[in-house]
Amino acid sequence: MAARFGAFSDDVFARGGPGAPMQLLYQNRPAWIVTFFGPGLTIPLDGPDPLAVHHAQNVVIDAATGDYLMSCS
Repeated sequence: MAARFGAFSDDVFARGGPGAPMQLLYQNRPAWIVTFFGPGLTIPLDGPDPLAVHHAQNVVIDAATGDYLMSCS
């Protein structure tokens, strides 16, 4: 496991609606990025079958609130 502190931005997650401009949710947000790694790493998902990740899983945590923001592998 490893953790890094930095500024997190994402150009996919946004809010808005019909007739309203899209507003990006995560721009230069202070965050911790925690990486779990190892062979055969298994990340449980909702449902009966887990997702096997063979190399690493990154989890982004808001540094100000401690809230989960997103994860990717």
